[in-house]
Amino acid sequence: TSLPQTSSIQPLSEAGPVKLACATPGLLSSLHWVDDHDANQPLQSDEVEIDTQAVGVNFRDVQIALGQDLEASFGHECAGVVAQAGELSGFYPGDRVLVFGPGRFKTRVRARKHFVHRIQDSLPLDHAAGVPATFGVMWHILAEIGRLRSNQSILIHSATGGMGQAAIQIAQYIGAEVYTTVSTREKKQCLVEEYGIAPDHIFYSRDPSFARSVMKATNTRGVDVAICYSGGEIQQASWECLSPYGSLIQVGNSADAVALRARPGRQASFVQFDSLRWMSDRPHDARESIDTVLSLMAEYRLRMQTPCSAKDA
Repeated sequence: TSLPQTSSIQPLSEAGPVKLACATPGLLSSLHWVDDHDANQPLQSDEVEIDTQAVGVNFRDVQIALGQDLEASFGHECAGVVAQAGELSGFYPGDRVLVFGPGRFKTRVRARKHFVHRIQDSLPLDHAAGVPATFGVMWHILAEIGRLRSNQSILIHSATGGMGQAAIQIAQYIGAEVYTTVSTREKKQCLVEEYGIAPDHIFYSRDPSFARSVMKATNTRGVDVAICYSGGEIQQASWECLSPYGSLIQVGNSADAVALRARPGRQASFVQFDSLRWMSDRPHDARESIDTVLSLMAEYRLRMQTPCSAKDA
């Protein structure tokens, strides 16, 4: 027989190795900490254990908490200080690092060396924790999948979100012309003030009418790359405003993705990209992207996102 589970309230610093869990998916009040038994296992020679100082929280974590994603686990990026390091890991106790991959919402995180990246002293740990799933992912999407170039244009949906702002900065660094969608006037003003995007390049995302505005703004040519997070009519409208040989990149595991209606003779491509699976399946590629954006941050060519707090209008 096993003893029944008990709960208690105590400072997190005194709780030992714990991880975030959800007793009832969809019920946010059921979020709680549970013992992390993985921390009691022997450390492998290529593993690193870190004392977690910050965890990045993004929309995928919200989906997990709401019961919309039952396959993934909380936390896909974090940062902290190495507490233990295997002899083949290449890291040492005291190293400041970020870690990416599934299941990182823990007070003590263990990961194989491929999922760990040393960070520069000038980057705060709370900033580093938000780099992999936004800037690292977006660099791969724009530079490797979309092949965005300086003479091209891009449409970025949900532009004030973490991934949206990362996409704006990377696209501006590349030199592409940026068009965006937002849901409120306040968010539009945020993009104008923070990123210098012209007001006539910012459209509203509440319905598919943005596609007509994009085509008008581009003299009916359309955009070379479109970044979309949802399916349904928004996805179809994004597809319709692509330029010849353009690319629509659907980010995430949207359950409402649809079969796109293509015009005869249309030359365009569609990519479904699950960023979390990519980080897990191809950590070497993820490390390369993260290394690139960290270097650009060190050169002050990229910066952490600006909070855009706005109520729906």
